[in-house]
This record gives sequence, structure tokens and C-alpha cells, in this order.
Amino acid sequence: MKILVLAQYFRTSTDTWIDNACEDSRFKFTKAAYPFHNRSWHARGAVTPLVEWLQLVRYANRALAREFDCVVTSFPQLALVVSLLSLIRLRRGTRIVAMNFNLGSVGNRYKGLLAGFVLRRVSRFAVHSSREIEEYSRWLNIPRERFVFFPLQRAEVETNDPSVTLPDRFMAAMGSANRDYETLVKAHEGFDVPLVIVAKRDILDRLPDRANLIKLSNLTLQECNSIMARAIVNIVPLKDTKTAAGQVTFVTTMRLGLATIVTRCVGSSDYIEDGVTGIFVDPGDHETLRRKMTELLEDDTLRDRISSAAKTFARDNLSDEAAARNLVRLLS
Repeated sequence: MKILVLAQYFRTSTDTWIDNACEDSRFKFTKAAYPFHNRSWHARGAVTPLVEWLQLVRYANRALAREFDCVVTSFPQLALVVSLLSLIRLRRGTRIVAMNFNLGSVGNRYKGLLAGFVLRRVSRFAVHSSREIEEYSRWLNIPRERFVFFPLQRAEVETNDPSVTLPDRFMAAMGSANRDYETLVKAHEGFDVPLVIVAKRDILDRLPDRANLIKLSNLTLQECNSIMARAIVNIVPLKDTKTAAGQVTFVTTMRLGLATIVTRCVGSSDYIEDGVTGIFVDPGDHETLRRKMTELLEDDTLRDRISSAAKTFARDNLSDEAAARNLVRLLS
């Protein structure tokens, strides 16, 4: 089976993806390099601008000039574009698989119906939270059986020394989508151990200024990974929404083998076993969050046990090798 893989993060056609870990000889993968410059995640807004949509159309249209048995896309925008082009070209024989299908939010009913109409050529949607399946199916008016839970994977995490000076001992939280930093900052009141928050600048500007709260933005991915790796405790505070967020952050900490506190919500329930591979707190509960932060800071044995279990779980279930096995099942 000849498979074309499209993703905005492909700088070259030889970039590493989960197909590199796929050992099934039935599948021959071709990756198409994305020729346009990607904005930093710090600079991205909630709405995809028109110029980016036009770039996606040009990218997909050029890549689809050749015949493939299956097209695999990464992120919803590319799935929408490829499905639309497939409808226009009447390419009914080419299968479309939408990977990383994380919508971020669902809103206007008519917008969902329109998107669902365009996406009807997609045969499988791989989502990173099993609890999103029902919501996406309803909003897009697409049969539930087309949606498949596909755990988010992370390769071996690269780190380097961040360009900022950090204390020897600190807690860390990072990310911007659906983050509940207000609850975290409230829970952190009274701690001597500093808290480092990495997020978009407009989010940081809404947080208070105080000596033991370090607010950072516009860092590279490797710098963010390094901050997580050096933190004694990582926290992923999330708002209770209908769609997933925060998964890249806590999957990264698990791959690094770090003890992490995560809000119990749609995006985290498939990944964290409370007290084993991480610690859950309920949305908006700053008192429990404060208590769990204290426990992890003070109990080295608990922290080490959770760190070890998280790393083992991530290696077995959230690595490229695990994702390659899931991909084979998805394509078969």
C-alpha cells in the first residue's frame, strides 16, 4: 500500500515520523516536505489565518498530483483541505486518515455540520482522547465508528540548556491551550520553592508579579523540555472543557520520567493512573492542588516511584514504537 503523509512540521521528505518505526513491509510511506514557514506556537492564535489556509491548499494540491492508496494527514486543517480536494477531484478510491485530530473546541452547530460535510471523505479520525469521540461525532454529524482512540506519542525527548537563569530547585508548568494558571498561582501562594510558568505572553501578563513566580515566553522546544526535565515537580493545570488539551506537556514529562500533577479532565483520563503514573486533581481545586504539590516536594520516595512508573508506561504505550504498532492497526 502506497501511503502519502502530509504534515506542516515536515521540513524535508526524510524527516523522522512514526513510519520510521513501522516494520510492516505492506506499507510504503512517502512524506511531503512543507515548503512554508511555521510560526512559533507562542505566536499562533485560536483561528487559522486565511494565508495559512491558502498555503495548506497549495501544499496538499501539489502533493496529491501523484497517485496514492492512502493519504495520512496531521492536524484537522490538513484533513479538511485534503478531504475537500478529494471531493473536488472525485478521488473516491484514495483513503484518507486524519491523524492528530484535535479540534481544541467545538462551537457553532452549523459550522460543525459544514465541516462534517467536507470531512465525509475521511475514513478514520485518530483522536488522542477517547472521551472526545462522542463529542466530535455529534458535532460533525459523522458516524462514531470512524473515530479511533490513538494515544499521543512522543519520541525520545531532546533537551538543552535554556537561555535563562533558573533556580536550583523549582516547580514548572507550561503550555497555553485551556490552561488554568489562576488556580495554580493561587495554590502556589506561600511556597518557598519558585514556580516557573512558560506560556504565551498575553496569558502571562494576566498573572500576578511576585518574586517566586517566574514567567517565561518565546522559548524553543528544547528549552521548554529542559525546564521540564530540571523541575522537581511538573504541573499541568487545565480547565474543564469538552475537548482535550495539555497532552503534549504531560506526555513529554512522562517520557522524561518525571512526577507530574495533572487536572482530571477529558484529555488526561486515558494517560494518568492516579497515584501510579501521575497525580490527579479536580478542576479548579486549588486546596487539593496545594496539598499534592507539597506531598511531591517533600516525599522523595513517592516522587521517584511515580517518575519510574510514568517512564515505563510512556515507553510501552506512548513511544514512536508503540505508535507505529497503532498505525499498522489503523491502516490495516
